Amino acid sequence: MPYSNISAALTGAQITAINTALDTIFTTLAFGINLTNEERQTLAKPGDDKLPFMIKVMQYANSNAALRPAFASLPEAQKDEKLNTDLQPIDGRINQLLEIVQDTRLATQVELYDYCRLFYNNVQEAAKRNVPGSEAIYMDLKQYFDLPPQGNTTTPVPNP
Repeated sequence: MPYSNISAALTGAQITAINTALDTIFTTLAFGINLTNEERQTLAKPGDDKLPFMIKVMQYANSNAALRPAFASLPEAQKDEKLNTDLQPIDGRINQLLEIVQDTRLATQVELYDYCRLFYNNVQEAAKRNVPGSEAIYMDLKQYFDLPPQGNTTTPVPNP
């Protein structure tokens, strides 16, 4: 559906229901891993292009006990494979939900900012026309639009 102005609200009950559902998800995924940026950078990340390789290896490992490394656990690898497979569609749905939430927030921020600019411009015009009370509001809001002058400013070069 193409975007048009949004006119919606969440009730307290809806917010509670969403947070309860999210709490359930967090509780259910309590085993989940939360990597630091540094940890993410150090991991060898197999992309989707490696999936056929991993599937083929697991097929061979399942049927060739003599070739399995003694220092690595096939049952743990099988659990990793199953969990990865089970999480894939959940990942997709969560990404869809995240995109909806972020896009909705962006749309509401844009609409709110549009209204605020219209209000500010109206107050500015009212202040020019000496409408009672408008000058104080204008002066308070003006600070958000006062930008430093853009000219030929140069950064002084320090003397050695």
